[in-house]
Amino acid sequence: MGNKDKINKISGIASLSMLAAVLSGYITGIDSLFGFPNAILLYVLMPSTLF
Repeated sequence: MGNKDKINKISGIASLSMLAAVLSGYITGIDSLFGFPNAILLYVLMPSTLF
């Protein structure tokens, strides 16, 4: 497996875990899981999917 494949795999796993955190916060009604609003995670999630 090449380096780019490894980076894409790590990026995919990170993206899915951030998406799961946002969705779980939305479902449970908790606005802040990590000390800041869950919507801020979307700003990190969107560019990370471009790798």
